[in-house]
Amino acid sequence: MLKKRLIGVRTVFMKQKKFYCLAAAAVLVLCFASCSSDSGSTKSTLPDLSGTGTASAPFLVSSAADLLKIGKGPDGSWTRNALEAHYELTTDIDMTGINWKPIGDFDIDQLGAQFDGIDDIDVINDIVSSSNFDSTFRGSFDGAGKKIKIGSTSDLPALFIAVGQGSTVKNLELEDGGIVVVIFYGTIEDCYATDGITGVNFWGTIKNCYVTGNVTGDSSDEEVGGIAGVNFGTIENCYVTGNVTGNERVGGIVGTNLGMIKSCHATGSVTGDESVGGIVGINTGTIESCYTTGNVTGNDSQVGGIVGANGGGILGVNGGKIENCYATGDVTGNDWAVGGIAGSSRSTIENCYATGNIKGNEDVGGIVGCNSDGGTIKNCYATGTVTGDTRYAGGIAGGNYIGSTIENCVALNATVTAPSNVGRVIGNDSTTGLSNNHARDNMTGSSFTNIALNNKDGDDISSWDPAWFVSIGFTDSWWTDKLPTYP
Repeated sequence: MLKKRLIGVRTVFMKQKKFYCLAAAAVLVLCFASCSSDSGSTKSTLPDLSGTGTASAPFLVSSAADLLKIGKGPDGSWTRNALEAHYELTTDIDMTGINWKPIGDFDIDQLGAQFDGIDDIDVINDIVSSSNFDSTFRGSFDGAGKKIKIGSTSDLPALFIAVGQGSTVKNLELEDGGIVVVIFYGTIEDCYATDGITGVNFWGTIKNCYVTGNVTGDSSDEEVGGIAGVNFGTIENCYVTGNVTGNERVGGIVGTNLGMIKSCHATGSVTGDESVGGIVGINTGTIESCYTTGNVTGNDSQVGGIVGANGGGILGVNGGKIENCYATGDVTGNDWAVGGIAGSSRSTIENCYATGNIKGNEDVGGIVGCNSDGGTIKNCYATGTVTGDTRYAGGIAGGNYIGSTIENCVALNATVTAPSNVGRVIGNDSTTGLSNNHARDNMTGSSFTNIALNNKDGDDISSWDPAWFVSIGFTDSWWTDKLPTYP
């Protein structure tokens, strides 16, 4: 199923050699985009379908037989002109029982045999380094609100193997499959799929799309996401309602993000081992105006309501920004770095809040478990209970280390507890980088004695309302209707 296969391209960061493989693949994609329009020994034939294949008179796809003709000439061979043409679906199509192979001139039988587990990077490299630059679909496909059912017999149940620069796929419902394995600069919009939208988005755009089925990787799968396994491009106004499960780098929307994710949400549960987040597993890009409502569970470390790990050096990128986001589900991890917004963060988290209960072993926080290496937490609040099994539990962050800052945050947690190293704002004893933080005066769980605006327990507050939050700096318009009142 696509749950196992299309999502499988997320394993690209598993080993150091895979890190370099994907970097090389990214370079090849740039070459691909620049070379794909070059002339070559291509045919000029078009499929035998009603219409002319232009934007104003697209080829009409009205049956399973018609669907099999997309991208091919009358003799059934792939041609550049056919792959660059415009198509429109006129009726629902059920491909059950038909030997479906995704659109694109690749050896699908070979890819299908490899498309599983740890070796999935080979599939990506095979696609992006193909000597046939006419292989991808670079036309348009308008689903016109109709549905395609791939069926469960396909080895690689996606509609397209790859879409290239200038391509658009829109207004489509897809059942028993995903839209495309790899996106090269193309656009996917207003689409629905039961099993994910894409494996890897190389600088393409995915917008107004949603997934309702459960997305499940096997025990070795990494980079598992409800919308995409890996994102280098833009994902906007998308949502996932199913549960997402994988091994490492697992997210409700994306497994690993190096691009932009904006105005997206996930409502199902997210479960994995390490680097597990309600929106993204590992983030070195930007996540803006997103939210999650499901529970997030990791069997190991770096588990967060929005992101498992924020910031760091993936593919040479040291970024990672989370802003205007919130999480309401419970977050549970069995090791270090567990937080309501991010398990660990080495970058910026601003204007965020979390209301779920947080539980982990060490470095457990209402907003961030472990804030380190210059990480910044600003204008955030948390309300859920925080429980650390060993040490370093805080209402905002379990630990604040190595030049990191926590500024203008409010810990409204009823209880923060751990056997040792507990604080209303942060769990560890450092006061460096703390500025203008507050905490509820009746918080329980330990004897809080370091009470001051710039200390680990913050300044006392006994009541609060939106006007009070605005008075201390929560002035961004995003906060409208999101600030609590007590009592």
